Amino acid sequence: MRAARWSHKQYATTRQGKAEAAAKPHVTTADAIAPYRSKLEMSFAVEILPAWVKAGKITGWRHEAMAVVLGGQGRDCTRYTPDFVVFGLDGHHVSLIEVKGPMASQRDDAKVKFRTAPDIWPCWRWYVAEGTRRGRTGPVTWDIREIKRSVGE
Repeated sequence: MRAARWSHKQYATTRQGKAEAAAKPHVTTADAIAPYRSKLEMSFAVEILPAWVKAGKITGWRHEAMAVVLGGQGRDCTRYTPDFVVFGLDGHHVSLIEVKGPMASQRDDAKVKFRTAPDIWPCWRWYVAEGTRRGRTGPVTWDIREIKRSVGE
């Protein structure tokens, strides 16, 4: 694979765009430089979360802002990083949201980690936002549901 050759103007424009995107606390358009792992994550961050902030449902959010340890110690521990950390109106209520396509298509280890995390860390509310898109360019339909603990309270 050949390295790309950029002009000084292209390089300066790209660096300026990255600096502007890093200075903003939230992504505001789909054209912004996005650090998301999938188009569904980007869609959730651009369409749903800003609407919740504007409606007064939440005070803010961050993308992949934390990782939780599910088991083990040191370098051999099993970690799980939720897609979004969402802050409630009181400033203390924290919810963790995992964005997924149809759950039938997910890897088994990802399913196990996400189903196990609420049992190990019951101090937060855990949600899965399952997005489905009609065709390649159709709108995304979201099914957002809370993941309950599988063990007794």
